[in-house]
Order: sequence, then C-alpha cells, then structure tokens
Amino acid sequence: MKDLCERVGKRLKMDPEKVADRERRERAFVFPARRSGKLGKGHISLSGLENCHNEVLDACKEKGQIIPFVLYDLRHTFATRAAQDGMPLPTLASVLGHSSLRQVQKYVHPTQDHQQTEMDRIDKIRQDSKRQYAELMRSQAHARPTATGNPGDFHRSGGNGGEIVQ
Repeated sequence: MKDLCERVGKRLKMDPEKVADRERRERAFVFPARRSGKLGKGHISLSGLENCHNEVLDACKEKGQIIPFVLYDLRHTFATRAAQDGMPLPTLASVLGHSSLRQVQKYVHPTQDHQQTEMDRIDKIRQDSKRQYAELMRSQAHARPTATGNPGDFHRSGGNGGEIVQ
C-alpha cells in the first residue's frame, strides 16, 4: 500500500501520506476529487473526468496510439462484473438508474469464460441431483421386500409379523 501511495502521490504531485490518508477516507468513490467541490461531495465531476480522459487520449494520439475507449465503457464493465458476482438484476437496474430489466440487460455482457463456468455449475447441480436420486432409489430398493413366492415376503412392517398383505 505504501509503495502504491508513493507512486500515486508522485503522479498527482501530492504527499504520499496525504494519498494514504485520502485512500482511507475516500473509499466510496471510484474517481475521488482532489478536494471537495462546492457541494462538498468529494467526487470528481463528469466534465473533470472527461477532461482527464481526453488528455490521455490526446497524448496517446501524439505517440501514434489510438485507444478505442470511452468513459461510458466503465458503466458496462461495472454492470457486467456486478452481474457476474451475483448481484440480482433488479438491484443492478436500480443501482444503474434503470426502470426495467430490459435496459440493464443491454449493459451486461457475460464473457465466454463466465458462461462456461455457469454452465459447468448447472451441470454439476444436475449431476449431483441425478446421483442423489439414484442413491435414494437404491436405498428404497433394498428396503422393499422382493416377491420370491414366500408368504413372509409380504408381511406388513410395523405389525406383529403375522399379518399377510392380500
């Protein structure tokens, strides 16, 4: 953590101790502001974030690197990861400010690996269920009398042993 705070402090031209202190206090925001705004909310404005983003893109263009990334991609990334981590879609829709599940589904993009993991999980559940059913059937088969032709095979359980089932 100390090394990270030193690197961030150097990049932001801030004292590393202040960075560490800010990190401890400002865990609520992905992009905390360097200082609180007029309303004291402590988060960076969208325009400030867009300016930083555009500066990075411009610097990359000058070096001949084109980065096909827009800030809105972060919203899709968040939605996808939240869904993959098990957040119920109605909750995710509320967090994103959507009024319907159809809207939130446009933001969730499950990866091929996640799809495979979920299919493997469902397959394991089905296999476990089949195994449990087979074990139940085997245990019930051993408990049932067999028809060997002996009248004693058909005695009712729980009785005195002398009752024959007709």
